[in-house]
Parts: sequence; structure tokens; C-alpha cells
Amino acid sequence: QLFDFNDGLGDLSVQSLYARSDGELSIGTMKGLYRFSNNQKRIRPVPGVDDCPVTALASGPDGSLLVGTMTEGLKILEGSTFTDLFVDDDLADSHVRSILVTPDGYLWVGTESEGLVQLKARTVGSITVADGLPEGSVYAVLEEGRNSLWIGTENSGLCLLRGGKVARVIDKGRGLAGNMVRVLSKDRAGRLWVGTMDGGISIVDGARIKNLTAADGIPSNNISDILFDDVGGLLIGTERGLYRGRADKPQALSPVAGLEGQPIHALYRGGDGATYAGTRSGLWRLSESSIERIGGTELQTEVLSVHRDTSGTVWAGTNGAGLICISGERIRSFTVRDGLPGNFIFSISRREQDSGPLWISCEAGVFTIDADSLIAYGEGGSRILAPTLYDENEGMPSSRCHGYCAPSFCVSGSGKSYYPSDGGLAVFDGEAAAPGPQGVAGAPAAPRAILEPLIVENARVVPGREDAKNGIAFSGRAERVEIRFTGLDWSAPEKCRFLYRLEGYDRDFKAVHPGQPRSAVYSGLPPGKYRFTVRAIGNTGLWSEESATLAFAVEPPFYRRAGFVAIVLLAVAVTVSGTAVLARRGKAHGQKIKYSTSSIDAERMDKASETLRALMEEEKVFLDPDLTLQKLAQRLNIHYNHLSRIINEKYGESFNSYINRHRIEEAKKRLSDPAFADKSILDIMLETGFYSKSTFNTAFRKFTGKSPSDYRKNSI
Repeated sequence: QLFDFNDGLGDLSVQSLYARSDGELSIGTMKGLYRFSNNQKRIRPVPGVDDCPVTALASGPDGSLLVGTMTEGLKILEGSTFTDLFVDDDLADSHVRSILVTPDGYLWVGTESEGLVQLKARTVGSITVADGLPEGSVYAVLEEGRNSLWIGTENSGLCLLRGGKVARVIDKGRGLAGNMVRVLSKDRAGRLWVGTMDGGISIVDGARIKNLTAADGIPSNNISDILFDDVGGLLIGTERGLYRGRADKPQALSPVAGLEGQPIHALYRGGDGATYAGTRSGLWRLSESSIERIGGTELQTEVLSVHRDTSGTVWAGTNGAGLICISGERIRSFTVRDGLPGNFIFSISRREQDSGPLWISCEAGVFTIDADSLIAYGEGGSRILAPTLYDENEGMPSSRCHGYCAPSFCVSGSGKSYYPSDGGLAVFDGEAAAPGPQGVAGAPAAPRAILEPLIVENARVVPGREDAKNGIAFSGRAERVEIRFTGLDWSAPEKCRFLYRLEGYDRDFKAVHPGQPRSAVYSGLPPGKYRFTVRAIGNTGLWSEESATLAFAVEPPFYRRAGFVAIVLLAVAVTVSGTAVLARRGKAHGQKIKYSTSSIDAERMDKASETLRALMEEEKVFLDPDLTLQKLAQRLNIHYNHLSRIINEKYGESFNSYINRHRIEEAKKRLSDPAFADKSILDIMLETGFYSKSTFNTAFRKFTGKSPSDYRKNSI
């Protein structure tokens, strides 16, 4: 049966169709949307998108209809009302070609010119410049009564937020000691103490502001933390050490013995009545009568944050060395190599003491992880860490959180959590739902591990169904086998983790974390039968229900077979007779002997060298702080021994020196570029691929003969 103008259809160019379970049919045309049902005699137009081409239709939440258009983006029809579902910033192309709602509730949109777009409601709120915050980073955050927050900023002083909007600004022009506010703390009298980077302390008491500087008797104008006790006692952390006194006499401070000259990064009051001090060289525990170093000489790293459970377990966040767990005499550390999203741990908290996950902010966002799973992993009882990461994809204004400030997070009386970042405040409502579908029916589903084509001796091998069942046989050489895999995860495919093992070769499972190559490379596999197994873990912590597997066999080369022995014996005899000649030639070749087992022809070496140059100069892969020789070799599709040879012969340096040289060159450009003048040296260090200050400073002096700060002073 044909339906046309005579039946009420206003346009004969039908672009899309959607049928509801009750039989009602929605019809998208080049001149709007129409509906037709069996109990109606005519097709009727749907008001609201007149003359607008409707190019895609799909079911929405609660019986609504998702409507993709050619010129007005994506809309949702609820009853008789159309609403724009996403603004232009969320959907880069207004021409929608297709819509898919996955079983676990995620919305995918195919566009005319901007590719495939995943749309999901934000699970994390934000307070940014759009809400009145000044430009620049947010540092410290502290609750001020109900529904109000004090916010310390990078270069605009202090802001008071009420109901999510800026109600008051106090900067240096309005009497504040300085504009870079790193510390906020309240004394027993309710006065706000504001610690600045270079102006000392401001005490804000209503409309009155009193400033204290080094000239007034406080030890330093660079304040890193302020902590009060219940009886009027006061601790002030500075870059010159820790000082003790009373809130009513802040000029009469005395240094804490044992920490003189020690830069203080964090102060934390533990449930055991002691105070913990994170310093440049470790963690200290202070009581009324004593001071002791936690972890002894084994824990000598910069500590930026501290949290103590009632069980006595102490968690310490470091400046580039990851998360440290101190339980009794045992010290365990966890880094990005173990699966953490970041190595710079700015804050650690637990919403309920000794229950629920740890909440941790770092340079990659905010993540949660079960404390027991960390301990189990550290004791070898778990193969992989699976934190849940919140970043810009979940709505954070910036994934880059901040440390060297206090408080570096805030939990309000209403249960909301606030984390300062480069782009403003990230706001978590209560415990915050795990990143997942919002506004579309469904629940997070487990990812599915998928095997991709193999690379055998640089040749692509696509297993068929029979291969997956019966296995693949590789005859002859199989010096390099690369098995690639991925995870089908609608929610956050980029955050999938994997566990894999090659049975017959690997003793245990190996982990692949977000950002690492999703492949397993095996060199020189001996003849035998193998079975590769991989499982995926999503950002919500769900495991794939089944493993992806592939069986294959490496057959022995012809020279390992029976009839070849006689030929080999003859060849050995000839070889022995010429041993002296070969020895003399070997000495003449010098450097080539070092790589005698690293066989790569000149043409392939030149090609790899050119690709390496492009990766370093155009893609700037050296900015990846986790770049390794093996990882870079995989990008070049060569063995890492070959890459080591190329770097050594062409540039006369080791891999680490080669990478650090490029990183320092990039750092020099940024330090001397006025466009990066608002970036701190620490920011530039992190952005150019370094985790550690000491490594960065050592490398910078090696290649320039100057410190980073001296270089910047002489360049700008």
C-alpha cells in the first residue's frame, strides 16, 4: 500500500521511521515529522518542527521520542513539546544522520561531518567562570555555613560563593595580603585565616581584615597550611618549616624541633589525636611531647596529602610517586604502573570512616577505589587495580586537580564534595553515581573483550570463525607476534582495563591500563601450542562476562627438522675452519658487534628512523610521561632492540637521554614563551612529560647548564 499526499503525508522524501510498541508510526521527512496509527485514517503532522528535515528517529526515556534533524541538531519530543536535547558545544554538527540508544542507556549520534558523538548527561557538576569565578585555577576551598563556600584562587584573591554564585571578592586591592590564595582555615572564633603564596596571612573577620607578614613576626610570607586544635593551639606550615603557637598570639611562633628548614606541604589531624605533617622529604607524626618519622628512611619522598583510618592505616599522597599505604611496619606504594590514573596525589578522603571507597584527586581527575582492593593487590591477592575515574567526560571543568593547597577538597554539610581544578570547582553530589547513563533508560553493562587482527612478522592475520575454534598455525618464522585487543564498552571505552595471558608462555596474567597500548607483543616464541586469553574491566568496575580467546601454534622451522642435521654438521665443520677470519672481521666492526643479535636491514632502519623523527617532532610522543622503549618500539612496529640500536648509532645516546633531551627542548620553548608566562614551572614540568621535580631539574641542568627558574628569568 502506498501512502502519499492523498493520505496526509506532506513530503514524499521519507528520511526515517520509528514504530512504537503500540503500533504508532513516526515518519521523518524533509518537511517535518508526521505520525500515523492503525486507528487513524490519515497521516497527521507533528507541530514544532515544521519544514525542518527530520533525518533520524529513536526511542527516548519514559516513552519520549528522540528526533534528529538536518539543521537543528538533536531534539526530544515529550508529549507535544519539543526540547533541544544538547547545545551546540555538546553536538558539534547540527546535521544528525543516525541515533542509537544502547542497552545500557548510552546515546550515540552519527553526524554528517563530525563523525560519531557519544552524548551523556554529566554526573559531576561544576562552578566556573560562567558562574562568576575569576579566570585561572581554583586552589583552596572551605565551607562557610549553609550553602556557601570560600574559594582561594590562583591570582584573583578570595571569593565567597553563595548558592553557586560569587557573592563577594576580596583581593589585594581590597586589603588581602596577596592574590595567590593557597590556604583557608577557620579558628575557634569563626575567623577565616587566609594563607597566600607570597603575602603572608590575612585574618578575615566579617568586614575586617588583618594582615600578618614576615615583618610582623611570622616566619615566612609563603604559607602552605594552617591548622588549629580545640584549645586555641596553632600550627603554620611554610617553605621554611613548621611553626607552633596560639591563635591569639600568631606573632609569637616557635619552630617545631626536627622540622626546621623543612618545606611543609600538608597538615592533617588524625583520629589518634596526633598531627601528621607531609614534607618535601617524607611524613612525620607529631604528638604533644614527641615527633617521629613515619616509614623511616624507606619513605623519603614529597608528601602532599594524608589520611588515617581508625584502624591505624595511614595513606599518603605523593608528588609523583603515587599513593603510599603505611600499615604497621609495612609500606606499600601504588602508581600508574599498577593502574592508578595519576601519580600526583593531591587529596585523600573517605566519606565514611573505614567504610566505602577512598576518594582521591590527582592530575588526571578524581577517582574512587576500594581500600581493601589496594591492600589485596599489594599483598599479591589481586591481579589488577580497577579505580573508577571521573574527569571531563563526566562533567569536571578540568581533569587537572590541584595540590599544594589546603583544603584541596571540601565535603559540605549537605554531603556535596568540591574539588579545585584548573577550570573551576568540580562538584560531586553526595556519593556521586558511578559514571553511567543519565536521562536514558538503562543501567551500566559490563564491557566485552574483543580480539582484533594479529600482526605476525609485520603481516596482518585476520582469524576466521574456524580459526577461533580450531586455532591458527604459523609455519616458518614467527619472531614477532602482536595480538591486539580492545573492549566494547558503551560508557567509557577509553577507560577500559584488561588482563591477558598467553597460556604456554606467560606464567601469570598481565595488566593493561588506560592509555597503554592494547596489545601483547611476543618475540621469538618457541615452537609449540598457545592459547591467548583476555578479559576487560570497565570504568564502573564491571568485568566482561566472558574472555576473548584465540588458540594458535608455532611450527618448527625446516632447519629444526630431522633431515637437516647432516647439513648442519657439515656447516659447522666449515665454520670452525674459518673461525680465525671471522674473529678478525668482528673486531673491525666495533659497534656492530654490540648489535649482532639485532638484525635489521639498512632500508628498514632508515624507514624506522624517519618515522621516529616524525613521532618526536610532529606528534611529540615524548610528552607522554609513561613512554618506554618498548612502547615507542610498538609505534614503530619494530623490536625494542632495534630501536635502541637506532638511537645509539644515529644520536649517540641512550633512550632515556634521547627522550629527556626532547622534553627539555620543549620545556625551554615554554619557559621562554610569553604565552606560557601564567604557567608555573611545575605545570610546565608535568606538561612536558616529567613526573619528578628532581629528575626534571637534573635533566634541565644537564642540557642547559641552568636551573629552570634561572632559564625563565633570563629568557622572558
